[in-house]
Amino acid sequence: MTDDKWFVPVEKNGQLETMVVDEIDYLRNYYEIANELFDEVQSKKADLLMEKRILKSHA
Repeated sequence: MTDDKWFVPVEKNGQLETMVVDEIDYLRNYYEIANELFDEVQSKKADLLMEKRILKSHA
């Protein structure tokens, strides 16, 4: 990794602004968000599969 700076558009108080962040911070946040979303999707899939099995067992 380098010490590159990334220019990230963000919305603050209804206006678009540009924030400067370190590359490593940006990537760390990106992967943390991706992991959270993956966990959420997996949890929903598990809930749907459980619902299908329960409905099937009571059919």
